[in-house]
Formats: sequence, C-alpha cells, structure tokens
Amino acid sequence: MVKTTRRIIYLAIIIICILHTTKTCMAESVYNFTKDKQSTHKGEEVFVIKENVTKEDFNCNQKPIYPEVKEVILEKGVTSFDWDFFAEGYFPNVETVTISDTVRKIKSSGYSFFNGLKKLKVVNVSSENAFYTANQGCLFNKNKTILIQYPAAANNTSYTIPDTVITITGNAFINAVNLESISLGANIKSDQIGSLREQLKGIKAFKVSNKNLSFSTKDGVLFNKKGDSLLLYPNGKGSIYSVPAGTVTIEKYAFYQSKLMKVSLPKGLKTIKDNAFTTCFQLTDITIPKTVTGININDFRYLENLQSFHVESGSKLYSSYGGILYNTTRTKIIFVPRALKKTVLKFPGTLTGLNLGSFNLENTNEIIIPKALKKLDPFTDSGKCFNKITIEAGNKNFVLYQGSLYNKSKTELYLFKKQNKGSFPETLKNINIHYLINSGIKEMVIPENAQITAWTDNVYDIPTLKKLTVDKDSKYYTMTDGMLLSKDKTVLYDIPGDRKELKIPDTVKSINSYLVFRKAYLTKVLIPKTATDINFGYFMYLKSAVSIEVDRDNSEFKSIDGVLYNKDVTVLLYYPVNKTNKSYTMPNTVKYILNPDSLIDNPYMESLNLSDALEYRKYEFVKSNSLKEINTGDNSKYYKSVDGVLYNKAMTELAAYPYHKPDTSFTIPDSVTEITGLCYSKDVLIDEYQYQVNAFSNPYLETLIIGKNVKTLFSDYDGFVIWDFKKLQTIKVNQDNPFFCSKDGILFNKDCTVIYLYPRDCRNTTLTIPGSVKEIRDTFISAAVNNKYLKSIAVENENKAYSTDGITLSNYAGNHIYFILGDHSYGKRIFSD
Repeated sequence: MVKTTRRIIYLAIIIICILHTTKTCMAESVYNFTKDKQSTHKGEEVFVIKENVTKEDFNCNQKPIYPEVKEVILEKGVTSFDWDFFAEGYFPNVETVTISDTVRKIKSSGYSFFNGLKKLKVVNVSSENAFYTANQGCLFNKNKTILIQYPAAANNTSYTIPDTVITITGNAFINAVNLESISLGANIKSDQIGSLREQLKGIKAFKVSNKNLSFSTKDGVLFNKKGDSLLLYPNGKGSIYSVPAGTVTIEKYAFYQSKLMKVSLPKGLKTIKDNAFTTCFQLTDITIPKTVTGININDFRYLENLQSFHVESGSKLYSSYGGILYNTTRTKIIFVPRALKKTVLKFPGTLTGLNLGSFNLENTNEIIIPKALKKLDPFTDSGKCFNKITIEAGNKNFVLYQGSLYNKSKTELYLFKKQNKGSFPETLKNINIHYLINSGIKEMVIPENAQITAWTDNVYDIPTLKKLTVDKDSKYYTMTDGMLLSKDKTVLYDIPGDRKELKIPDTVKSINSYLVFRKAYLTKVLIPKTATDINFGYFMYLKSAVSIEVDRDNSEFKSIDGVLYNKDVTVLLYYPVNKTNKSYTMPNTVKYILNPDSLIDNPYMESLNLSDALEYRKYEFVKSNSLKEINTGDNSKYYKSVDGVLYNKAMTELAAYPYHKPDTSFTIPDSVTEITGLCYSKDVLIDEYQYQVNAFSNPYLETLIIGKNVKTLFSDYDGFVIWDFKKLQTIKVNQDNPFFCSKDGILFNKDCTVIYLYPRDCRNTTLTIPGSVKEIRDTFISAAVNNKYLKSIAVENENKAYSTDGITLSNYAGNHIYFILGDHSYGKRIFSD
C-alpha cells in the first residue's frame, strides 16, 4: 500500500512537471507584438497583436516576413486591422487567424494576394463580435452578405457559397488551389463574375442554387439563367470543349486563362465579345460559325499556339483558306495565326495583296503565287529564300526568271530561289541584298542595269558568297581588287569580308562607311587624298584596327602614328582599338574626342597623356581596363593630373582613377567634393527581358583615404550604387569631413547612423554594428557577404534597429533578414524591361 502511494505521488510529480514544461513551452511559443518592439521575435509560432498596427509600426524598409508563424491572434483591444498583412506575405505560413470581439474594421487594398494566405486553413471569429463572423472556417461580415476570405489550404475540394452572400471580395478565393467545384448561392449576381474569374484557377465545374435568378450551368460551365450566354468556362476543365447548341453569345473573358486547345462553336452563335479568348494561350484551332455577326479578331493575334483559324462557309464577315482568315471575297488577308507553319504556302486565287512579314516561314520551302496577286511585300526579318516558287496560270503581274520571282517587266526582284550562282535578268534595276542573304549563292554577277540596295547588309555580307563580278556593261559599278566601286570609281561600296588591309583607291571620294567598316578582320585602312566624304561616326565599327593612314594632301583628315584626326588636329576621330603602343600622347591641339570608346577599349594602352586644349567632358576614362596613369600638362585648360589620377582643373572632381594603377593606397585630395571616376558599371544581358549590372574598379587598392570635403562618393545606375574594389582592406576619412566618418575601416555617414561601405578584403573576423546605426546600404551588404575573413556579427546593446544570431543580420524584431555571412549570391542585381 505504501509503495503504491509512493508511485502515485511520483507519477503526480512527473505529470505536474510535464504540464509545467508544456505550459512554459507554450508560453515561449507565443510572441506578443507591440509598437515599441521591446522583444525580438525568435521563431514563435503564435503571433499576438494587442493593438491597432500599421506597416510603419514594423519599422522596416521592406516588408518583414515571419515564416515560423502558424497562428495570428487579433486580441481584445484591436479595433482595426489591415488584411494586406496576410495578403502581401508578412505571414507566409499562417494557418489560423483568430479575431476577437473588439475588431470593428478589416480593411484591404483589394489587390491580388499572389504571395499570401496559401497555407490558411481556418478563420475563427469571436461569437460576441458584432461586425464579423466565421462559418466553416470562412470569414464573412456579420450578416453573411459579404464573403471576405475562404481558407485557401482547406482540404475541401468543393464549396457552397451561402444563399445570404451578395458580394465576393476581390481576393476571397485567392490561392484556393484545392477547390475543384463551387456552388453559387441564391443571391450571387453577374457583377460578381469578375471575382470568380480572377481567383479560381483550378475549378473544374460550377454549380448554381436552384433559387439563383442570374445563372445556370451546363456540364459545369456557367451560363446566364436563360442558358443562351456562356459566362465563364472553368479554367481547370478539360482542354477540348464543344459549346452547346442554343448558345447565342460568348461573354467577355468567358474563357479566361483556360487550358483550351480545341473549341467547337455551335451553329446559331451570333456574338463573341471582346477578350473572350484573349488568354487562351494553348488554343491551337478554332472554327467560327457563319451565324456570328460580332467578333474582335485582335483577340486572337497574340495566341502563340494558334495554328489555324477557320470560318464556316457562308459567313457575311469573313472567310478562311488554309487556316488563314480573309475578307469574304478572299482578296485580302485579315489575320495569320502565329503558329501557322506550312512547308508549302498556297493562297486562294482571288488574293490581290500579300505581306510575307505576317508569316512564320521557318518550315516553308515552297510558295505558290496566286492568280490575282497584284501587290507583294516580300520583306521578312530573316531574308527568306525559297526552294521552289511557282505562279498560278493567268497571273499578269509577276514572272519567273531562273526560278526567282520578278515583276512583269523583270525590273524588280521580289523572291529569290535558293541556288549556287546568282544571275539576274538584264532588265533588273534594283537588287535588295537582304533578299539574298540566305540564298546560298556562291557566285554573283551584278547585271548592267541593276543598282544595289543595302540597308543593314552589303553584298559581301552574304555568308556563302565566294566570287563577285560586275557585268562589263554595268551602268553603275565596277570592280577593283575585289572591291565594289561606282562606275567612275569615286565611291567605295563594299570590300571582301576577309580583307585585313584596305587601301582605298586614289579615285575614291566617298565611302559607304557603315557597311565597309563593319568588316571583322580589317586591321589597316589607307585613306587617299581624294577620300573626304567619310562619316566620322562610323569609324567606331572598326573593331580590329591597328592603324589608319591618311595621305598628307587629304583636305579633311590627318593621321599621326596611325591615329586619325580631323585636318587641323582639333578632333581625335579614332584611336585604333588594337594599336599595340603602351603609351599615347595626344597632340596639344586636340579639343575634343569624337569616339572615346576607341581609346577606352584598347587593351594595350597603359599611359594616356591628354592634350592641353582638351575640353572637359564625361569621357569615362575609368572604363579602360589597361590604363595605369592619365597625365596632363601644366598648361592644360580643363584638366589636372596628380600621380596619374585625373581631376578637373580646380581639383574639385575626381574624373578618373586608372583601373590598373598599381598603388595599394590612395588619398583623395581635400579639394575634391565629387567623385565620378572611381568605379564603373557594365550591363550583362541574361535574356531579352533581364540584365545584370556588374561593377568594376581598381583591383590593387587596399587603403582608401577620403579627404575632408568629399560630399558625393558614389555613382548610381538605375538605383544600384556602383562600387567594387575587391582588394580594399580599410577606409579612412579625414576627421574634418562633414559628411562621412570611418570606424574600424568601415565607412559611415557623419553621425554614424548609416553604414555605407564595408571593405571587401577587410581582415576583421567580427563585424560590430554600432548602437547608433539605423540604416545599412546595399553596397555595405554586398561587400560584407563577399568578405572571406568575416566569421561573426555583433550588435551593440543600445542598437534598437538590428539584431543578430552571430551570422545573420536582421531587423530588431528579427522578422526580416538583411544578409547571412557567406551568402555570396546577395550581390547579384537583376532588372526587368
């Protein structure tokens, strides 16, 4: 009996301990949020809000995120709450929301909650609340006329909206991916269609209360009560659908974001309203009944998978042929489906006008020109050439010559047939090179009456061309050493693509500069005295040039040591980008640099000596990856250099710190107020919509000392501060500087409330955030996470803006992470167009 009693006592003690431990754990798992934020969130799953709060109360530039929170409680005393806290992802994993009886107003912006409430299972409301109620885990206003929130993560696959509901809020069903069917109550009207359409992404069927006077359903699809207007197709329903007989109208957005691939429309259909099919991106085929009297064809133009568009015979609006939409008489093409692909392109004989730019011709090998065709626009982006071209009998406007298509008099070339040798009729007046670019020709003879039309491509840009000749009786051209010249040899039009040295003939006065200078292998150009009509700007296309030489008697240009200037040497026109000299001294007469990139892109130049007359402009010499020094003379009017660093004359602006200057320490002079030339940026395309901004700067600098008057230190690109310096170990600031200060080699603003920079190669193992700091910049974070020596983070006790666990820097509440040591991906900056 004694033993039994002892066992009972021991068991009771154990139970009490367990209960006490559980109670303690439960207490510890609850976080009470207050505006003064006297405590830090440490992963508690229950988040209690005790007073009315705003976004500003979270004291965070970006939205805080509480991923550990499973339940949010609006405790007694809260009268107003912003539902956007859930909508915008402040609590991404919340499962339960409990609302006390004092809550009188729940507000929302009405925007879609793309990131929020995905895990919500239930909303609870106090039975004593006079303004809101809950039913089956859903949130309503008190009399259940407004459905505010359906719990997206509820296990239900179907849901019936109560008959009392009149209004469905804009985000009531957002992220409710488990729902497969929904029943509309008696009082839901057509004005609520938009809310259903925008939110329900996986619904397979709609149902409607028998008492509802606005809607009916057919096979799960929502119609008006009469059943003759299709209102909304469930976008989780199948990919093939036949609209039932008796349907007269398809309403706006009826097939919004549906997965439809094929749809059959019934006889008797009259109207297809705007945007009914606009977002049916999987649709491949559609046939429009002849009874349709209203349709917006533009709704189909951007459906990338649409392969064919058909119209029933007898339509008073349109007709179709081969999957293409025409006017009723088939004389004009109205619409070509974007995914239409044919190996043989054939048209009705009645077609009078054709624009090939409307077609996807990737797989097309043959084209048949219709009998009635009068007007043809042959331009395509790719410069399409065909394997076979034929003309229907009876066409009076076009003829074939050696398989290619010409106008009747053979003066204009329209379509070129692929062939090895390009020969043309003697009557031809114009040859558009773009039409030959993919022809495969290896030889080409320019006929006597033809002129070349070259937009972006010249004759030698035809990739397969090996031999170019000109008819001996040509009215416009002649050939000299493979070069295409005007008949009188005063104009140079083109040179062979593999030409390395260009000696312009003495007769040439003008050059087709844009097309000639784009030759990839051209290293040397010799300009005679006669060649004066050359566009200065096109020298920028010479990407392999080593030397430009000009005849001394040329009246427009002059060259000195292979560098090109205007005649009086006041403008530097072009510095050969592959010139191997390590040093360049600019003549003292030069006032302006036309193409500074030719200097900047040269990989050999280490020393640049500027002209005394050079005017002050933003030449961005800092972008040169080879320069070690930039020098100016004592008599320079606009610049001054000190120890190879370039400034404006008054030394108030640092214009360029050479990228390859080998010094490990640099002191910014006290006179400098503005820095524009320490770093530079370069865009790297990721795809057609995104690019990455990379920062570049001197790779040797270890110590940077900021002078007492520096005010502007950083350059900004699209909101991204440009700063790098991979070897920088410490930053120092003159104590008299009114804008900046440094502590432990870190750059702050003057009162130490903002951290600007952390040296990328700083050797400190611990980063200490001072108590005064309220803001940190991206440049600081990027450098800190890429520092290989940092092992820990500390925050001074008096700091109420930040907290840390030793390796992670968060805001004080602990709900927003700024960075984690070693997170090297942080520094990437990607922007969308």
